[in-house]
Amino acid sequence: PNPAKGLTNVQYTLDQNTEVSIGLIDMLGNPIKKITKGPQQAGTYTETIETSQLATGSYIITLKKGRVTESLRLVVQ
Repeated sequence: PNPAKGLTNVQYTLDQNTEVSIGLIDMLGNPIKKITKGPQQAGTYTETIETSQLATGSYIITLKKGRVTESLRLVVQ
């Protein structure tokens, strides 16, 4: 949920078995954090991201599922 303070959860669903990686970048495109999950089976997952070490501001969460990348805006207080 936005704005985040401390921790935030990212929930995602896989329709099929695939490679998954989650990244966090700042608004200039600089990588902040990368979480490589590797191959995962079809299903619904939740990843918790620690935000207490981040400066207040906006970030982008990138969720790569196989060849598809989704982007989510994250606001940190």
